[in-house]
Amino acid sequence: MEKRVLHYGDEQGFSVLTSDIPWKTESLWSTMALYMFNLHIPLGFGGLSIVSYLLHQPVLDPQTEVLIYPFFYVLMLKIVIRDWSVFLSPLFLASFRIRQMLGAPASRDEALSLLVIDILELLATLFLLKSAIKPNNRLLDIFKANPVERNWLLASALGFGVLILLVFLTSIVVDGLYGIKDVNNLILKEMLVRSDISKGACITVYCIITPILEEMVYRGFMLASLASTMNWKQAVVISAAIFSAAHLSGENFLQLFVIGCILGCSYCGTGNLSSSILIHSLYNAFTLIITFLS
Repeated sequence: MEKRVLHYGDEQGFSVLTSDIPWKTESLWSTMALYMFNLHIPLGFGGLSIVSYLLHQPVLDPQTEVLIYPFFYVLMLKIVIRDWSVFLSPLFLASFRIRQMLGAPASRDEALSLLVIDILELLATLFLLKSAIKPNNRLLDIFKANPVERNWLLASALGFGVLILLVFLTSIVVDGLYGIKDVNNLILKEMLVRSDISKGACITVYCIITPILEEMVYRGFMLASLASTMNWKQAVVISAAIFSAAHLSGENFLQLFVIGCILGCSYCGTGNLSSSILIHSLYNAFTLIITFLS
């Protein structure tokens, strides 16, 4: 029988997460540190700059929206990831040489580069999480639904509706502090309108790969680990704060924190990672549509 961690006597009615997790609880922070500093920051925020360095072309990173000196990230990758740069560089070079032969435009290169980088980050993260799994457990146990039967599709629909409402309300606050932006991300906008290939790459990254990757890390791994040792509400707040901070965007911190809380509550309430993945995917799709139409 699974042991359930209960706090304050009233949490069982909502959260269905248990203390029976497939990895060592003490490995949480060391694993998250490895993910953040060895994978997420170098690849997620420096990936396109690495590509531009390899191609000897300047590039504007669509995630940070600031000019980045490419050599810094290549140096970081070689120092932090070390031997990984041995196979990352040939992969990047091969993919871009093919697209250069096909005459792909710059924005299409950026979109396809983003796709390659995200796939690499997803594969490397799966390998990292696998190393934290207890003996006789599988990595796929992260995606295993809780035996408590709850309609995760209904929860996803409700969660998405609440998320859109709360993001709209917080955007009013953010616009008051930072001013209204006509287009949330000019580079993303350009990639969406450039070509069908570029648009398809963006949709794949933002609506499929990113939701799976981030929900697996921040909810399936981090939130489940925290909820096994503390009150689930505290676990949701902590995981949401780290999720928001990991995007390195001060002006979007509040909205990202709200998104993290809704996704965390959805996962706690259903015990099914599919629920938070679906909400995340729908929200990103909604954001792409807004960016495309803006």
